[in-house]
Amino acid sequence: MNYFIQNKYTKWYFVLVNKAKERNWSKNSEFYVENHHIIPKSIEKNNDVVCLLAREHFIVHRLLVKMTEGKNRSKMIYALWRLTNGTKEQREHITSRVYQIIKEQYKEVCRKRIGELNPAFGKPRPDLIEYNKTRVISNEHREKLRIASTGKIPNLETRNKMSILHQGQGAKLWKVIEPNGNTNIIRNLSKYCKEHNLDTNNLRQVATGRYVQYRGYKSEMVVQ
Repeated sequence: MNYFIQNKYTKWYFVLVNKAKERNWSKNSEFYVENHHIIPKSIEKNNDVVCLLAREHFIVHRLLVKMTEGKNRSKMIYALWRLTNGTKEQREHITSRVYQIIKEQYKEVCRKRIGELNPAFGKPRPDLIEYNKTRVISNEHREKLRIASTGKIPNLETRNKMSILHQGQGAKLWKVIEPNGNTNIIRNLSKYCKEHNLDTNNLRQVATGRYVQYRGYKSEMVVQ
């Protein structure tokens, strides 16, 4: 299957790739090189790899953005953004003007993936739920969080939301709106989240206003 638009950028891309094939470098070379999948793995899973200099690697990823379209182009913009924020060797070849162009392209992709436009919107993440259940926060990390929050005063709106959230611990009522639009008034949020394979803390964060939604669910405290 041909994934690339037939234009000058595609020609330049394969000139660089074929040159890399002829050199036949490896990661064990005495100078710094990076692996590059000729057909990006996000487009098609494969093991067809060449070794490129960091500068060449950056150039081919800029070309990939200009030789793809649709979802593949979005994937290439995301890959280029990650490369832009990669290793020191990768960042050395990026000017401020180029960085601005890449950032604008990345923001364009992000705007198209907000809320229901995101393919993962409303879908459960069992792996993430299991991770949150077993995650252990070290004392060192707790201390860093404490230091970071010391001296910070929440604004009035946030304090009011926190106050409402912590009132009547044994008799809270929650309004939960499901992804399909159904509304539930519940008293035991933990039980509800367990039955629906959700993380209780994340749904509480929606009620405080910190998150807009969680997996398509929305929630708020019902003031009695």
